[in-house]
Amino acid sequence: TTSFPQVFFSALQPVLPEKASSIIFANIDDILLFNTVLLSDLEERQRESRLYINTIGDVIEKHMGSVGSHYRGYCLNQANAARTLSDLKTSDRSLTTLLDVGVAFCAQCRQRYETAR
Repeated sequence: TTSFPQVFFSALQPVLPEKASSIIFANIDDILLFNTVLLSDLEERQRESRLYINTIGDVIEKHMGSVGSHYRGYCLNQANAARTLSDLKTSDRSLTTLLDVGVAFCAQCRQRYETAR
């Protein structure tokens, strides 16, 4: 399946200069892979537990050792990425429009999800 970050990233590729893209999405692949593996392990626990999960501490503990290596770069780069994006939005109205549409779409999806629950 295709995730929202992948769709969003693909939509921005034609609009963002390559250097800006590498700053804003510096280690997105590492983070997505880490989160996918963690989610997979949690889903496996759910299957093993027949939908009622009574313990997940061991699953979380298994992955906590590598959280820092995946998120440290993201956190350290966040100010630079935000500044780069802000500068681009100031200079390129089409990017601002695309981001506004993406944010609105994300809000609609979240609202539908919460309503369906």
